[in-house]
Amino acid sequence: MNWEKLLVSALVGAAIGYITNWIAIKMLFRPLNAKRLLGIRLPFTPGVIPKEKNRLARSIGDSVSRHLLTREYISGELLSGETEEQVRSLVRRKVSEAHGKTVQEVLEDAGIDFTAREKCQKTITAYFLKGARDRRLLQLISTQLSALIVQLLERHPAELVNKGEFSACRNQLQKLIKDFFAAEENRRQLQDFLAVRVERVCASTGTIKEYIPGNLLDDLREYMAKQAPHIISLVNSYLDAPETRKLLAKRVEGFFDQGLLHRMMGGLLDKLGNNSGQVADKIVDEIANFFAQPENQNLLVQKVESMFNDFLDRRVCDVAAKVDDETRKKTILELSEWLSNKLSCGETVPGVFNVLEKKLAGTSASWRELLGVEDREKFKQDTEAYLMKVLCEIITRSEFEASVGGYVHKTALWLGYSRIDELWPRLSSKDAKELEENVLGVYRGFVDRFLPDILNFVNFSQLITRRVDDLDVLEVEELVIGIMRRELVAITWLGAILGACIGVSMVVLQQFI
Repeated sequence: MNWEKLLVSALVGAAIGYITNWIAIKMLFRPLNAKRLLGIRLPFTPGVIPKEKNRLARSIGDSVSRHLLTREYISGELLSGETEEQVRSLVRRKVSEAHGKTVQEVLEDAGIDFTAREKCQKTITAYFLKGARDRRLLQLISTQLSALIVQLLERHPAELVNKGEFSACRNQLQKLIKDFFAAEENRRQLQDFLAVRVERVCASTGTIKEYIPGNLLDDLREYMAKQAPHIISLVNSYLDAPETRKLLAKRVEGFFDQGLLHRMMGGLLDKLGNNSGQVADKIVDEIANFFAQPENQNLLVQKVESMFNDFLDRRVCDVAAKVDDETRKKTILELSEWLSNKLSCGETVPGVFNVLEKKLAGTSASWRELLGVEDREKFKQDTEAYLMKVLCEIITRSEFEASVGGYVHKTALWLGYSRIDELWPRLSSKDAKELEENVLGVYRGFVDRFLPDILNFVNFSQLITRRVDDLDVLEVEELVIGIMRRELVAITWLGAILGACIGVSMVVLQQFI
């Protein structure tokens, strides 16, 4: 056997196999564009992958979405024990990092700067304002409050007074009122408010009794009825005073000293010894005897009551008209200032609460009887309408928006400078197992609930197809070669081995033929 011929055949066959496979692999990607000769496109141009790029992208997208990124596979991976352990580890690491830090420091570590926090505060404020101004919420609040008030109608005030919560509520209300009046601006506004109210009352065409509460009016009438004996006692005390008798004697003496009357009453004065003091004593005794008679006392009581009723029936504007404008304005200002000072002083509010508490504790009537409610349904409707009106008026004020914004800002500042372990002491524990399980439960719920919708929303086949189709041919070549570089090299050398084997086989066959 010719060993030189055998070696040359093997080398030639290996070279042919290697070059053939290398050219075949290159023709997968080259040429990038079609080549033409005399206007005729040369075969196998462009390369297989550039020519079939769109079909290749669709095939890759369909294969990946159908066999790789399936819903079951993704869900299983997200809920696998290894993934859940990573979630637990993440919670433990975050807890360890947050220990001893303030909320602001934690937010800064998370990359949330001051501008983002300010924006968040504005968003929260706007959210609260939008919710507070929702008419459905206002209607719900007014309905619930009115229903609660109606339920309390049949209860007795003494039940409330005898509870310990009443004292705490009373103390809190007193503190709130005291703090309110402690501000000079609030006292000034109260004074202006009272001045306007008093001015309105002075201009009213209603009667005086219309502005006096019914219970107070009854008490005033009862008080006036009891004043007749007191008036009589005062008159008698006045008449019995030596100064009064001297003054009366002097007036009597001056009266009888007139010429004609002195001559006519001369005999009478002579019998009295011309003593005007005795005449004054007689007059005082007669007046005392007059008021001592029951019928005269009753007449005085009726007269006092009549005068009091006549005063109550007078119109407020008529009474105010008797005073000039300057005096009236000055009086109204002084009255409003006096009322404001009385309400602002530290004794008025506790005194009012004491009287109110005694009245409530001493009555056996229910709230319905005290308020004079007969129709519960109408009372509920009126209360609900009033509460709705008050709530609507409150939320439309600029002060309400400012107070909500201030409260959110104040809370954010307090929260920002508070330490995590102070806000949540349980975070200081070493393992925080409960927190881990809570976070893991939220994670599982999120995957179970939202993953199907997300996968339905994201079409992996179209996504991968579009991404591959957007790649340049060179990028596709780099992608394929990067994945199959070793395999393609192996195929090239396999061609060389097969070519060498074929060359050797041909030499061997020639020896036997």
